[in-house]
Amino acid sequence: MPLIADIQRRCGDVRKVPTGDIQRIRTVNFTFHQPSRATQGKLGKRPIAGKTPMMFVFAALGDHASGWPVRLMHQTEQTFVIVAIGSLVLGCFLKGILPYQLFALVGGVAAGFGLIMPFELAPFFFGARGEIMLASMVLILAYPVAVGVFLFLFSRILKNA
Repeated sequence: MPLIADIQRRCGDVRKVPTGDIQRIRTVNFTFHQPSRATQGKLGKRPIAGKTPMMFVFAALGDHASGWPVRLMHQTEQTFVIVAIGSLVLGCFLKGILPYQLFALVGGVAAGFGLIMPFELAPFFFGARGEIMLASMVLILAYPVAVGVFLFLFSRILKNA
Protein backbone atom coordinates (compact mmCIF):
# COMPACT_ATOMS: atom_id res chain seq x y z
CA MET A 1 0.00 0.00 0.00
CA PRO A 2 2.81 2.51 0.59
CA LEU A 3 3.64 2.43 -3.14
CA ILE A 4 0.10 3.38 -4.18
CA ALA A 5 -0.02 6.10 -1.52
CA ASP A 6 3.29 7.46 -2.83
CA ILE A 7 1.97 7.55 -6.39
CA GLN A 8 -1.22 9.30 -5.29
CA ARG A 9 0.84 11.78 -3.27
CA ARG A 10 3.02 12.58 -6.30
CA CYS A 11 0.25 12.73 -8.92
CA GLY A 12 -2.52 14.06 -6.72
CA ASP A 13 -6.19 14.09 -7.63
CA VAL A 14 -5.98 17.17 -9.87
CA ARG A 15 -4.45 16.74 -13.30
CA LYS A 16 -4.07 19.25 -16.08
CA VAL A 17 -5.40 18.02 -19.41
CA PRO A 18 -4.13 19.23 -22.83
CA THR A 19 -7.11 21.58 -23.36
CA GLY A 20 -5.91 23.69 -20.42
CA ASP A 21 -8.92 22.86 -18.25
CA ILE A 22 -8.32 21.60 -14.76
CA GLN A 23 -10.70 18.87 -13.75
CA ARG A 24 -11.03 17.02 -10.49
CA ILE A 25 -10.66 13.29 -10.97
CA ARG A 26 -11.86 10.96 -8.29
CA THR A 27 -9.30 8.63 -6.80
CA VAL A 28 -9.51 5.10 -8.19
CA ASN A 29 -7.60 1.95 -7.49
CA PHE A 30 -5.48 1.25 -10.54
CA THR A 31 -2.88 -1.25 -11.59
CA PHE A 32 0.41 -0.29 -13.22
CA HIS A 33 -0.59 -1.55 -16.68
CA GLN A 34 -3.92 0.27 -16.80
CA PRO A 35 -4.10 2.88 -19.58
CA SER A 36 -4.57 6.52 -18.70
CA ARG A 37 -8.14 6.67 -20.02
CA ALA A 38 -9.20 4.19 -17.34
CA THR A 39 -8.10 6.55 -14.57
CA GLN A 40 -9.99 9.45 -16.16
CA GLY A 41 -13.40 7.88 -16.48
CA LYS A 42 -15.16 8.74 -19.73
CA LEU A 43 -13.52 12.12 -20.26
CA GLY A 44 -11.60 10.91 -23.30
CA LYS A 45 -8.78 13.35 -22.60
CA ARG A 46 -5.18 12.48 -21.85
CA PRO A 47 -3.11 13.98 -19.07
CA ILE A 48 0.17 15.76 -19.77
CA ALA A 49 3.20 13.52 -20.33
CA GLY A 50 4.84 12.26 -17.18
CA LYS A 51 1.54 11.87 -15.36
CA THR A 52 0.32 8.76 -17.17
CA PRO A 53 0.50 5.36 -15.50
CA MET A 54 2.68 2.66 -17.03
CA MET A 55 1.25 0.69 -19.96
CA PHE A 56 2.27 -2.12 -22.29
CA VAL A 57 5.25 -1.40 -24.51
CA PHE A 58 3.39 -2.11 -27.77
CA ALA A 59 0.48 0.10 -26.75
CA ALA A 60 2.91 2.92 -26.02
CA LEU A 61 4.75 2.46 -29.33
CA GLY A 62 1.60 2.15 -31.41
CA ASP A 63 0.24 5.39 -29.98
CA HIS A 64 2.68 7.69 -31.81
CA ALA A 65 1.04 10.11 -34.22
CA SER A 66 3.84 9.69 -36.78
CA GLY A 67 3.15 5.96 -37.13
CA TRP A 68 6.82 4.96 -37.44
CA PRO A 69 6.50 1.83 -35.26
CA VAL A 70 3.74 0.42 -37.44
CA ARG A 71 5.66 1.30 -40.62
CA LEU A 72 8.70 -0.47 -39.16
CA MET A 73 6.63 -3.62 -38.54
CA HIS A 74 5.35 -3.59 -42.12
CA GLN A 75 8.85 -3.03 -43.52
CA THR A 76 10.16 -5.93 -41.43
CA GLU A 77 7.44 -8.18 -42.85
CA GLN A 78 8.29 -7.07 -46.39
CA THR A 79 11.95 -7.81 -45.73
CA PHE A 80 11.14 -11.35 -44.59
CA VAL A 81 9.15 -11.99 -47.78
CA ILE A 82 11.88 -10.52 -50.03
CA VAL A 83 14.61 -12.57 -48.31
CA ALA A 84 12.56 -15.79 -48.57
CA ILE A 85 11.88 -15.34 -52.29
CA GLY A 86 15.42 -14.10 -52.94
CA SER A 87 16.96 -17.12 -51.26
CA LEU A 88 14.94 -19.45 -53.48
CA VAL A 89 15.97 -17.60 -56.64
CA LEU A 90 19.62 -17.22 -55.66
CA GLY A 91 19.76 -20.81 -54.42
CA CYS A 92 18.71 -22.05 -57.88
CA PHE A 93 21.22 -19.87 -59.72
CA LEU A 94 24.18 -20.31 -57.35
CA LYS A 95 23.72 -24.02 -56.68
CA GLY A 96 27.20 -25.01 -57.83
CA ILE A 97 28.97 -22.08 -56.15
CA LEU A 98 27.41 -22.04 -52.64
CA PRO A 99 25.75 -24.95 -50.83
CA TYR A 100 21.97 -25.02 -51.18
CA GLN A 101 21.63 -25.65 -47.42
CA LEU A 102 22.73 -22.07 -46.76
CA PHE A 103 19.93 -20.66 -48.92
CA ALA A 104 17.45 -23.15 -47.44
CA LEU A 105 18.36 -22.04 -43.92
CA VAL A 106 18.08 -18.31 -44.63
CA GLY A 107 14.91 -18.69 -46.69
CA GLY A 108 13.28 -21.08 -44.21
CA VAL A 109 13.84 -18.74 -41.27
CA ALA A 110 12.63 -15.70 -43.23
CA ALA A 111 9.53 -17.49 -44.53
CA GLY A 112 8.66 -18.92 -41.11
CA PHE A 113 8.94 -15.53 -39.42
CA GLY A 114 7.13 -13.84 -42.31
CA LEU A 115 4.22 -16.27 -42.01
CA ILE A 116 3.64 -15.98 -38.24
CA MET A 117 4.52 -12.32 -37.55
CA PRO A 118 1.40 -10.70 -39.10
CA PHE A 119 -0.91 -12.96 -37.12
CA GLU A 120 0.97 -12.34 -33.89
CA LEU A 121 0.78 -8.56 -34.45
CA ALA A 122 -2.81 -8.66 -35.75
CA PRO A 123 -3.85 -5.23 -34.39
CA PHE A 124 -1.15 -3.56 -36.48
CA PHE A 125 -1.60 -5.63 -39.66
CA PHE A 126 -5.35 -6.32 -39.76
CA GLY A 127 -6.82 -3.63 -37.50
CA ALA A 128 -7.94 -6.15 -34.87
CA ARG A 129 -8.69 -5.06 -31.31
CA GLY A 130 -5.80 -4.95 -28.85
CA GLU A 131 -7.13 -7.86 -26.80
CA ILE A 132 -6.53 -10.13 -29.79
CA MET A 133 -2.81 -9.42 -29.46
CA LEU A 134 -2.80 -10.86 -25.96
CA ALA A 135 -4.35 -14.08 -27.27
CA SER A 136 -2.00 -14.16 -30.27
CA MET A 137 1.03 -14.32 -27.96
CA VAL A 138 0.51 -18.09 -28.06
CA LEU A 139 1.73 -17.93 -31.66
CA ILE A 140 5.25 -17.45 -30.33
CA LEU A 141 5.24 -21.22 -29.91
CA ALA A 142 4.47 -21.61 -33.63
CA TYR A 143 7.67 -19.88 -34.82
CA PRO A 144 9.94 -22.95 -34.46
CA VAL A 145 7.35 -25.19 -36.14
CA ALA A 146 6.91 -22.80 -39.07
CA VAL A 147 10.66 -22.37 -39.48
CA GLY A 148 11.16 -26.14 -39.41
CA VAL A 149 8.48 -26.74 -42.05
CA PHE A 150 9.85 -24.04 -44.37
CA LEU A 151 13.42 -25.21 -43.80
CA PHE A 152 12.38 -28.70 -44.92
CA LEU A 153 10.43 -27.36 -47.93
CA PHE A 154 13.19 -25.00 -49.07
CA SER A 155 15.75 -27.76 -48.68
CA ARG A 156 13.69 -30.13 -50.86
CA ILE A 157 13.01 -27.47 -53.50
CA LEU A 158 16.64 -26.33 -53.75
CA LYS A 159 18.02 -29.87 -53.67
CA ASN A 160 15.93 -30.87 -56.71
CA ALA A 161 16.41 -27.57 -58.59
